[in-house]
Amino acid sequence: MEGTVSGIVAGTVTGIFSSWLANRWFRSQRRWERKEEAYREVLEALHKMSAGNDEELTAEMQRRDLPEARLGDLTRQWQEGKSVVYKYADLGSVAISPCVEKILERFRSRLENSPRPDSLFEELDRSGHEVRVALNAIKAAALAERRHLPLSWLHIPGWLRHKNSN
Repeated sequence: MEGTVSGIVAGTVTGIFSSWLANRWFRSQRRWERKEEAYREVLEALHKMSAGNDEELTAEMQRRDLPEARLGDLTRQWQEGKSVVYKYADLGSVAISPCVEKILERFRSRLENSPRPDSLFEELDRSGHEVRVALNAIKAAALAERRHLPLSWLHIPGWLRHKNSN
């Protein structure tokens, strides 16, 4: 009788702990998936901004004019990308990590508060540089955050993974 009661208590405690652990892991994974989607959206926006900027910069270096329709597309692409980036900067740590929030705030500040350059070439070069800096910093921050997920021991441990695998 005594063994049965202790078995029931041990089973109940183990069940409750396992349930709590699984729920915690699930919530952690869901939180990361939401952040990952936000990072993906921001990175795609920055990539489009960079690609458009590079196209315009290349045309400027080659001293050729882009058609007005294409310039309108590039401007719209830049504005849409900037809107996405600013949205996540405004949402802050509700949607992204504090580290990525700081990167986006720095990006916004550098775009908005830098002195106006003398030429279109300088403007394109400066803004392209800022986009690439933000893009690389966010990628690095997201990878670092991904590696430090709570309960990551449930996945393949780092010492078992090949150095070049993710």
